[in-house]
Amino acid sequence: MKGDIPRSLFFSRIYIKEKGILTEFQVKSYRFYRNFCITQLEGIDSISLAEAQVGKEVFVHEDDLKSLDKDQYYLHQIIGLEVITESGEIIGSVKDALFITGNELLVIENEEKGKEFYIPFTRSICREIDHKTKRIVIDPPEGLLDLNEI
Repeated sequence: MKGDIPRSLFFSRIYIKEKGILTEFQVKSYRFYRNFCITQLEGIDSISLAEAQVGKEVFVHEDDLKSLDKDQYYLHQIIGLEVITESGEIIGSVKDALFITGNELLVIENEEKGKEFYIPFTRSICREIDHKTKRIVIDPPEGLLDLNEI
């Protein structure tokens, strides 16, 4: 669940979306700098061409994703999962995740109640992640759900 993105997870091709169309680019090289990955793409051979890509959505094909170890997940695998307590109380569904140094938080949205909760994405709280039932079973410490209301 926790950890930095390993360098071995980088891709040989990416897709950039422009005006609703995905264009494939081969990755020529990449390097990590602070919290960024600087990537050189085939066909993007000048600063002006690179600047034209700023702000566009970048995608990878699911087949290109590397297998992860047990208890590691890609964000798209947990978005939308229903979150319930061990006693069966429905908390909401995973809307997003926040990655803060040393912590990963799930953003849980309960549309019926109009509330959001932040749940630490740790084994001690997130007891079970079941993709078949599309659920995350949590055991929140007392008061966590009250403190996390927005």
